[in-house]
Amino acid sequence: MRKVITYIFSVAVVLVFIGAGYMIYRHYKKPMIPPVEAIPSSSLLFVEFENFLDQWNNLSKNNEIYSELSKIQGFKVFANKINRLDSVALIYPEIKNVFKSQKQYISVHPDSAELPSILFISGLPKSTGESAIVNFFYSFTGKRPSEIIEINGYSIVCVDDPAPFYYSINRGVFTGSLNKGLLIESLAQMNKRGITYDEDYLKVQETSGKNVDANIFINQSHFSELLQLAANDRNKGILQFMEYLASWTELDLILKSDEMLLNGYTSIDDSLFQYLGIFRNEKPQKTNVTRILPYNTNLLMHFGFSDFTTVHNKYLELLRNRGLYDNYVAKLSHMNNTTSRDILKYFIPWIGKEFALVITQTGLGQMDENIYTVINASNPERAKKNLAVIYDRNFVLNHKGYEIKKVYAPHIMSLLFGSLFEGYDSQYYTNIEDYFIFANSFAAIENYINGFESGKSLKNNINFKKFADNISDHSNILLYLNLRNLPDLHKAIP
Repeated sequence: MRKVITYIFSVAVVLVFIGAGYMIYRHYKKPMIPPVEAIPSSSLLFVEFENFLDQWNNLSKNNEIYSELSKIQGFKVFANKINRLDSVALIYPEIKNVFKSQKQYISVHPDSAELPSILFISGLPKSTGESAIVNFFYSFTGKRPSEIIEINGYSIVCVDDPAPFYYSINRGVFTGSLNKGLLIESLAQMNKRGITYDEDYLKVQETSGKNVDANIFINQSHFSELLQLAANDRNKGILQFMEYLASWTELDLILKSDEMLLNGYTSIDDSLFQYLGIFRNEKPQKTNVTRILPYNTNLLMHFGFSDFTTVHNKYLELLRNRGLYDNYVAKLSHMNNTTSRDILKYFIPWIGKEFALVITQTGLGQMDENIYTVINASNPERAKKNLAVIYDRNFVLNHKGYEIKKVYAPHIMSLLFGSLFEGYDSQYYTNIEDYFIFANSFAAIENYINGFESGKSLKNNINFKKFADNISDHSNILLYLNLRNLPDLHKAIP
């Protein structure tokens, strides 16, 4: 009998060790992973934080940018949630340690609804127990989990706040979202090759700054899907432009009390398949146009290059590569047939080393009175002679000594410079120094001239000067956005 008991005991010990070994095997079969590997490939952009709550506190205290953004209702609601999250985290040292010791990610994804879906991801120290997270959510929402869902071998916890919020803990990573489908996509991504295997992403990731408030990674091939939410016939060209702008962009974010600094790199492929590629080997130019831009310029998208003919020829090659050339030819033929002229030959020969898209502060409340195409002329006199052939002689007005003329050339700006300029007929123009300013209406040109004649220019704007002090004065592409006027600016873009 004793031998039987000993035998049974021995078998039980073996079974325990086998069971323990199996559990250890299961654990190490799926080891802990860096949280970035949980970001699905559908991400439009994601932001990486070393300590999200600390960065948020720095932003929300006596910060002019935070004050301006708080005027937007959606941001105000979001800010209240984060402030509540911060105050509850103080009660739980384990949770506070998560934010201090681990990287956090906020990833934006397309959705069929009016707003994109957001995925929150964080690494978890081994010492962080699931009970601490459950208790934290109870304190944050005042509710216990309403449901625990088992899907594809993953446990997903649902908490109502008041909308259902879903989260899961797997392989040392916390993932959470209001979109259950997105959370499931993230869990599945943990077992696939993701963005960390994307060579273009790795190029910009290697250049990302370390002593910054956050790193922003933009997936240019998907980013236009975010803009689709506000798409209409007028701005569809912007969507196409963003779609083939580049591969990935990384921006280092540095927050100061009265400004937000963004500096980074963009990766493009080696073939002419992306818009930024047409500026490859073009010498960066000084942004001279700011001396004639209105003081109240809210947005400036500036392009500098050595030779426009070369740039335009590469743009046509880009269109061929992307299968868009036939559409370009159709638009050009229609314009030439309508005007009975080869319109491009009246523009390309005189274009100098700069062109820009400019949006000023909303004065009349209509975008038509606030958006401009500004073109540098290598030879202003030649430009005047060329345009004299095609302008409408029945429409020549004078405002403060500047002639305002009208030229009928629909689609000319997008044919010259790309789909970013699609939808803006820009039929009215005037000449200031060695620049020609085109706009959609006579009133818009009047506003521009009034701004220039006031003696104030963007170059002397204190906000722009702060911005310019932190960047090179030579570039191929420069983007300036005055965030102080962001609540007004978004009204100007249909």
